Amino acid sequence: MKKRVAAILGSIVAALFLLVGGTFWYVQTSSKQQKTISTTAQALKKESKDKKTLKASGYDYQITSEEALGGVMATPTSLTKILNKKTILDIVASIPGMNDSQLISATKLKNEWQVKVKRASISYKVRLAHYQNQAGTIDLYSNEIKQHKNYIFTIPEKYYAPYKEEDAKLTSSFSQAANSAVIPSSSSEESSAESSSSKGFNNIQNIIAGKGFDITPVLYDGVIEGYFYDSSTVHLTGLGTYSGEYSNPYTITNKTINIGSQDYKNIPYFLNGNSISFQNWQTKMSDGHTITWQMKWDNTAQSYVDSKSQNP
Repeated sequence: MKKRVAAILGSIVAALFLLVGGTFWYVQTSSKQQKTISTTAQALKKESKDKKTLKASGYDYQITSEEALGGVMATPTSLTKILNKKTILDIVASIPGMNDSQLISATKLKNEWQVKVKRASISYKVRLAHYQNQAGTIDLYSNEIKQHKNYIFTIPEKYYAPYKEEDAKLTSSFSQAANSAVIPSSSSEESSAESSSSKGFNNIQNIIAGKGFDITPVLYDGVIEGYFYDSSTVHLTGLGTYSGEYSNPYTITNKTINIGSQDYKNIPYFLNGNSISFQNWQTKMSDGHTITWQMKWDNTAQSYVDSKSQNP
C-alpha cells in the first residue's frame, strides 16, 4: 500500500514538473516569436519608408524641355537653400514620365539637389540647380539606357521671394567685374594682354585644378564628364557602361579654355574673384547644323571618371 501511494505521488510530482517546464518553454518561445515579429515589422516599415513612391502634388512648376540658355551671370543663391527636400521630391515626381517613381536617395550636393530614383526597373539620377531669378534647371539621366534630358522649371514665388534682393546684389557685382575685365578685340592689344597675363592664367589653373565638370550638347542627348587633372591635362569620359576614361590636353587664353577635340575648344569663361563661370558656345557640324554646348561644374565628375577603365 505504501509503495502504491509513493508511486502515485511520484507520478503527480513528475506531471507537475512537466507542466511547469512546458509552460516556461511556451512563455519563452512565445516571447521570442513576438520579438522576432516586432523586429520584422520594424524592418519592413523602414524598408517601406526608404522605398517611398513619389506622387506629384499637381502643382504646376512649368517644367519644359531646356533650350539653349544664353548669358553668363553670377552664381545665384543655392537651390539647397531655397527649396527643401519635400518640394524637390515633388518637382522630381512632376517631371514628364517620373510620377510614381521609387525614391532611392535625395542629397544636397553643394549648390544642387541630387535625387536618385527608380522607375520601371530603370535607375535615374536627377540633378536640380538654381539658374537665375525664378528659373531652375533639371538634369535627368540614366546610364542604364544611355538617356539624358534637360528641363527648366519655375521656383514657386513664395520660396524665391526672400532671395530676390540677395541675387540682385550678386548679379550687379558680377556685371561690374565682367565689364571691367573686357579686353579690346585688336589682335595686337590682345596679344600684348595675353603675354602679360601668364601669372593670371596660373591663378586660373590653380582654381580649376581638380574640379569636375559636365559638357552637354544642349539640344542633343549625350554628356561628357571630366575634371582638370593638372595645369595642362583633363581626364574625360562619356556616360554609359562602355565609355572608358581618356586624357586630353587643355590650354587657357584670356577669354577661353580649350580642351582637346574641336568641339570643346574656345569655351568662353568669366573670372569673378576665385569663381569661374562658363558661357554656352556653338560648333558647326559637317551637315551644316549647329550644336549649342553647355559646361557646368560637377564635383562628382572626378570619382565617376576615375571609376572607368583607362583606354589604351
